[in-house]
Amino acid sequence: KKDNELQYLRQDLVVDLGEEHRAVVENVRRLLDALGVTEGPSHSEVIRCDDESVVLVDFGPRLPGSRCRAGDTGAIGYDFISALADAYAQPDAFLRLPEHYKAIKCVTALFLVAP
Repeated sequence: KKDNELQYLRQDLVVDLGEEHRAVVENVRRLLDALGVTEGPSHSEVIRCDDESVVLVDFGPRLPGSRCRAGDTGAIGYDFISALADAYAQPDAFLRLPEHYKAIKCVTALFLVAP
């Protein structure tokens, strides 16, 4: 890193759940099943490497910690905290949510690192 080089972390909401992303989703689901996690939220982070391989770097039965609720609501029509609350308080509303979200708008979260 050079002294004047901007450092950041970026999160992109996947707009189109293509074959490549479906494979990652299915692998994470197999991990959840193996751990006995059958209900509730889960969070995983993957990184695509230069050689196009995908590496799982974070995984757990929890909500994501740094998502922007307003951004998610604008992008997919709901946010994960509200969906979790609906799962307990309004199960019928929760069950109407799609298995995979449908993107209405694109969203990127950019996290800048202070020098």
